[in-house]
Amino acid sequence: APSTREGIERYLASRLIPGIGPVMARRVVKRFGLETLEVIERHPEKLAEVEGIGPLRSERIREAWAKQSAVKQVMIFLHSHGIPSSQVARIYRQYGDRSVAILRENPYRLAEEVMGIGFLTADRIAASLGVSPASPERAEAAVLHVLRETSDEGHVYYPWGLLAQRTARLLSLKGDTIEKERVVSAIDALARKGKLAVEPPRIPAGEPPPPGESAVYLKSLCIAERECARRLASLIAAPAAAIRIDRDRAVEWFERTEKITLGADQREALRAALTCKLMILTGGPGTGKTTLVKGIIRILEKKQRRILLCAPTGRAAKRLSEATGREAKTIHRLLEFSPRALVFLRVVGDTDQLPSVGPGNVLRDLIRSGAAEVCRLTEIYRQSDKSLIVLNAHRVNRGEMPILGKEGQQDDFFFIERQEPEKVLETVKKLVARRIPARFGLDPLDGIQVLTPMQKGLLGAANLNAELQGLFHQSAGGQEALPASAIPARFAAPSGSPTPRGIAGTPGSAVLPGPSAPPRSSLAAASSGPAIEAAGRRPLHPADKVMQIRNNYEIEVFNGDIGRILRIDPASRQVQVRFEDRIVSYEASQLDDLVLAYACTIHKSQGSEYPAVVIPLHTQHSVMLQRNLLYTGLTRGKRLVVLVGSRKALAMAVKNDRVQQRYTRLAERLCAAMARP
Repeated sequence: APSTREGIERYLASRLIPGIGPVMARRVVKRFGLETLEVIERHPEKLAEVEGIGPLRSERIREAWAKQSAVKQVMIFLHSHGIPSSQVARIYRQYGDRSVAILRENPYRLAEEVMGIGFLTADRIAASLGVSPASPERAEAAVLHVLRETSDEGHVYYPWGLLAQRTARLLSLKGDTIEKERVVSAIDALARKGKLAVEPPRIPAGEPPPPGESAVYLKSLCIAERECARRLASLIAAPAAAIRIDRDRAVEWFERTEKITLGADQREALRAALTCKLMILTGGPGTGKTTLVKGIIRILEKKQRRILLCAPTGRAAKRLSEATGREAKTIHRLLEFSPRALVFLRVVGDTDQLPSVGPGNVLRDLIRSGAAEVCRLTEIYRQSDKSLIVLNAHRVNRGEMPILGKEGQQDDFFFIERQEPEKVLETVKKLVARRIPARFGLDPLDGIQVLTPMQKGLLGAANLNAELQGLFHQSAGGQEALPASAIPARFAAPSGSPTPRGIAGTPGSAVLPGPSAPPRSSLAAASSGPAIEAAGRRPLHPADKVMQIRNNYEIEVFNGDIGRILRIDPASRQVQVRFEDRIVSYEASQLDDLVLAYACTIHKSQGSEYPAVVIPLHTQHSVMLQRNLLYTGLTRGKRLVVLVGSRKALAMAVKNDRVQQRYTRLAERLCAAMARP
């Protein structure tokens, strides 16, 4: 059993016993010290001496304790090896009474089978259990960990040599031949077990592969890439009934009914979209992609063709639905549809933006393969003479500095110059809480999104979320509070006093004009409700803005979906979150999938648009200051974009046109599949 006060408190805080959570565990241990477990076991009536525990609750605790004899031994074992309470519960849920036996046999299974536990945590547990650093299981777990890391970086596979190097560094090996052979053996063993796929340097096409490095895949990614290529090749090769259509007359009909005049490149793209099997439509903001999507739909519907619209995220699907007036689904929900009925495929995107958050580079790979007809739109049509957002996005994409907004000009793009990171942070907070809501009438939470290049650092997403959450939930110390418009009616508290007028940039930068901010109201009513903690993260409160960070097919919420917490039940540890037009209930075991979303990285914002975006740019982000990242951030804003930071950082981002390579073989596979008879 735990032999220290800290160990006993951690053990009880794991919620093994209903009625005792972290707060109550602290109180009980403070009262009974090292005798706590004996009191619960033999003298549960004494628990009534602890504030918040009455006779009924103490009896329930005693009964729960008696029922958990088998569980107790597992929990005590796990705690004795330094496993924190949040992870203890997950391990027991996964393995039950077999937990001790499984951990003794191979603790590295944790990294593969228990969500939220990675290699480093499993490695610490293994060391505590006396597992040899030279064990084959350790090397295999390290290889899998590195491949998961590289997939998070966007790679579908990783070159054999680079994988071996990264794995060796992770294992702190010396680099001699014997140690390297251990990594080689681990890769071979995982391939034999079917957890990895290892392919020659190039996909064979009847000739010996050229010299080079083999490609190492997680098995699931290898299957996904192969199937994607095979099914696309089948789509292109499959016979289909031709659409009897006069393309020129169809385009003219669409222009006439919509009372618009398409440009030459738009007409050519629309004509191609009406007949080819696989087409890619790409172009920057304002080039008319949405107009052409509507044209494709209107014309093909006139020809009695069934059309399915889909997008990667719920937000993107909603945008597509609003733009076209037709139902659009997420790709995940479209999986209900049989692909055998698919005849034509149209892919719409912007190749100059960041590639997807997940592994792969599908849009560019399809273009590179030559399998699709590609139509590129370059002429700006939407608001080209009015919107600085559209104009500056294209300037940045060409490697030119954006036109910085000045007082009296079109107020949809601003640059506010701040040199010190602390000043950037304070300016961002004022913009989100007061200045933008006052000037543009936008909801501080649902209408404004802070986007940042990085996750870490003072201006990274993690710290920005902490700062903005503290700003929006009034603390006992009298922190600045959220404006009333952001608070759901059931959370609203009486309004307070108005805030002062807004912020101006330093000389040479923009002035963000606007009247005094509207009356503010604290989130006292909302934040006075119970909070709940996910492992290793800040507590979540009612009304918090949150993001789902993993696909969850059970509750149909997917990576990148943003919602608001409606209510928290501390007893059951259930949380209700509103996503767009539906409410989702989260069990305690699913809370690790939620993070605060007052701010997010630009990568995470892909596929979404917001009424207003605020982007801090500072040389602190130098490693991530890239042209396509800035371009992607600018194109997320519909009505307003505000950059806050230094001109040097802005110039660094505009000049840096290096694009990180992603290791993928989709283009080669598609070419090979189409070449087969």
